[in-house]
Amino acid sequence: MNINSFSLCKKIILKIMLIILITSIIITNVNNYINNYNKSWLVEVNKILIKKNKVQNILINKLNQIKSKNKKKYFKIIENKNKIKNLYKKIVSNTINNILIENYLNKLNIKNNKKNIKNLILKLDIFKKNNKFNKKKYIKFLYKNNLNEQKYFKIINDNLVQNYFLNDIINSEFLLKNEKKLNYKKKSKIIFYKKASLNFKKLISKQKVSNKEILNFYNKNKNFFVFHKKFKLKFLDLSQLSKKYYNDKKKYFKILNIKKKINNLSINKKNYFNLIEKISKIKSNKTKWFTIKNIPKQINFKKIINFLKMQKYYKIYKKKNCINYHFQDKNKNFYIQIIGFKKEKNKSFKNTKKQIKHLLKINKAKIKAYKKLKKIEKELNKKSFKNFNHEKLKFEKKIYNTKKNKKKFSKYINNLNKKFNNKKPIYVKITDYKKKWIILKLFKKKYIKMNKNKKNNLDIRSNLFNQKLLISLILKNLRSKSKIKYNDKYLILKKKSKNKNLLFKKF
Repeated sequence: MNINSFSLCKKIILKIMLIILITSIIITNVNNYINNYNKSWLVEVNKILIKKNKVQNILINKLNQIKSKNKKKYFKIIENKNKIKNLYKKIVSNTINNILIENYLNKLNIKNNKKNIKNLILKLDIFKKNNKFNKKKYIKFLYKNNLNEQKYFKIINDNLVQNYFLNDIINSEFLLKNEKKLNYKKKSKIIFYKKASLNFKKLISKQKVSNKEILNFYNKNKNFFVFHKKFKLKFLDLSQLSKKYYNDKKKYFKILNIKKKINNLSINKKNYFNLIEKISKIKSNKTKWFTIKNIPKQINFKKIINFLKMQKYYKIYKKKNCINYHFQDKNKNFYIQIIGFKKEKNKSFKNTKKQIKHLLKINKAKIKAYKKLKKIEKELNKKSFKNFNHEKLKFEKKIYNTKKNKKKFSKYINNLNKKFNNKKPIYVKITDYKKKWIILKLFKKKYIKMNKNKKNNLDIRSNLFNQKLLISLILKNLRSKSKIKYNDKYLILKKKSKNKNLLFKKF
């Protein structure tokens, strides 16, 4: 065999190998794509899949709509991950609702005649020319939107059926005369009241707590009494450079060169900060020991706070004495070096004794305050002032009413079912279990005359409320009867439970 023929053979074999490799890569990619495509569904509603792509497209369109109307609102949503998640959840729940309503309407077999749909199309202004139906316009429209006449007829039919369904709900909801009267009465009602507040601080000081109680509380809740993580930083604020010389072109180009030099430096160098100081001619600052809750004002912005909350860099800090980081925003440009770091530690019994004692006193005072208010409320409604005077309580001279003081107690008072006359007052206890430990004296009721416009507005609101309630109940019923499956990969519809217990708060 010649040398030339051998080299030719070698080239051919190499080419074949390459072709086989490329084809194998293409096949694997296609298979992966198909697998991902099959898995890219979020919810299955009665054997109908809601695909991830569909929901994402709706979300993008929704965000674009918000952007065109209000840019500030758009940027607020984009910056906040929870807001985007909530928007995503809403879109998913709305698509589920649409499928459920469509299925429900299909079962009812509500259909329109083809003649009615044709007549509707003939009347539409989109397909008119010189106030007459134009067939060319109609065909162009179908061609642009990739539609047959049958498909278009079906879309119109579905929309008409949905409109009938909504109109039935709207027409079915109306207010009776008695309902209207009750609504007007509630809205026009004003109640006058006085208040007497219990001295809760005095009650706390009177409580006694033993050392055994304090020790038991500490042993049960040891993990919640903690010395928080502490940091010591060295930082350089280079955002001053661009602010100082933005208008001066020569100095601005100098700054660009400075920035290029800084970017070329490796962040892991020992003298990294000293080199930046020399290049930029800006002195670095050092912080004292601080926790995440009391970050110094100069470096208190989101990116740094989120970074300090993370736990990835703690392991790196053990290996190296100093770590350098760069944070950049629209207006801010910071270089940070972690000089010192202290881990989270459990507080000793000595350090927590006073705190626990105060907490236990508050809890005991709450129980006593509630019992006292309950007893006083009963006695006052029976015209007895024995415990009321014993606690040295007095009603304020100032008279409040539910119209002016809307924020405080008006909602609670208006929802009271107790009837009272102007001659005989009613006494009610109110508490938020923190600071407010109050007894109210409701002594006068008054009704204001309402205008026709106010009455109409009230009727419209109550009608809308009833309609929304009816639709939500229908959807609730449909959801309970239908089969809804969530894909594990994209299951983001479950709400996280928040524990509001006082003991689960880190002190």
